[in-house]
Amino acid sequence: NSKPDRWKIRALLGMSEKRIGNPKDAVINLENAFPQIDEKEIRIQAGFELIEADAALGQLDKAASVAGTLRELAPEDPQVLSTAYQIYSQLLNETLLSMAVVAPESAEMHRMIAQQMDRLGNDDGALQQYRQALKMMPNLPGLHFEYAQVLNRSYSPTVQAEAESEYNAAVAANKFDEKAECGLGDIAAKRHDLKAAAAHYSRALQLKPNDASAMTDLARVLISTDDKSNALPLLESAIKVDPTNFVAHYMLFNLYRQMGRIPDAKHELGEFQHYKDLSEKLQNIFPQMRAQTGPPEADGNSGRR
Repeated sequence: NSKPDRWKIRALLGMSEKRIGNPKDAVINLENAFPQIDEKEIRIQAGFELIEADAALGQLDKAASVAGTLRELAPEDPQVLSTAYQIYSQLLNETLLSMAVVAPESAEMHRMIAQQMDRLGNDDGALQQYRQALKMMPNLPGLHFEYAQVLNRSYSPTVQAEAESEYNAAVAANKFDEKAECGLGDIAAKRHDLKAAAAHYSRALQLKPNDASAMTDLARVLISTDDKSNALPLLESAIKVDPTNFVAHYMLFNLYRQMGRIPDAKHELGEFQHYKDLSEKLQNIFPQMRAQTGPPEADGNSGRR
């Protein structure tokens, strides 16, 4: 047999061993065969079988790694995405339980609880847990930024000031924190300090040139200062990086309409409506998903999380 056939046969052997209740030998054969198989469909099937075998042995980290490979092979396959979701969810729950056993009162545990509350939309609970974590370990990487993100949802001047302080703390701890720079840009935009907002968004794009949200936010500031010529390429780049960015589509619709590019404007309006509707449907299904669904020009950010 040729080598490709040999790997397919070994994968089939592993699948058979899994079916007769021998997951250990199944994993050995599937682990060896999976990366060597050339045919996409057979490799994907072997990946599914390997994930099941790994999960049966409690090796969720290995299963998650295989799921990641499958997502690269078939990023739009619903079965692949569903399987990855199941494994990642199990791994998250297992990690939470492990942390609850080994360090239930640690700063890291409070942070993990805060993150879960944040996902569920419980801002007050998340803030309480983040504050506890910060008291215990103020230098925990990323903690100031996460806390600031929750604070930044408020329009209270007092809370906004605290959010700004936390974003600055995040940047002080890590000068490459691009998301914290965006957060500072958001706050500057809310108080109509467009010069400061543009500086922060520009700094963010220096750190991460392909951030579609930062492109959109900088374009918004440029449009507000009547610099539409520089805003246009930013928006066009933003939708190339992230076609689902409905805020950028809406802003492009307005720019194209003002320029007299009516067919392009109609196209962008259709894209805006499509992706905005999709975002709203996702919000209804998953309340914890905080995609922006209000009028795109209602505030100083583009739904960044």
